Amino acid sequence: MWQIGFLLLVLFASLLMAPREAAGCSRQCNGLGNVCRRRADCCEGLYCIGFDPVVGRFGLCTD
Repeated sequence: MWQIGFLLLVLFASLLMAPREAAGCSRQCNGLGNVCRRRADCCEGLYCIGFDPVVGRFGLCTD
């Protein structure tokens, strides 16, 4: 019986940690510390820092 409770707890926690949707946007956005290629990849209020297309390095969403 405790297994069901544990599974429900894990499901609830995964829903809380899912990426938020950007305001006015139907797609999911990348949260703080996630990789990005442009600012539009990041959630509202975050910037894409460190992306370099020449080297092929991804950036990180940061505030």
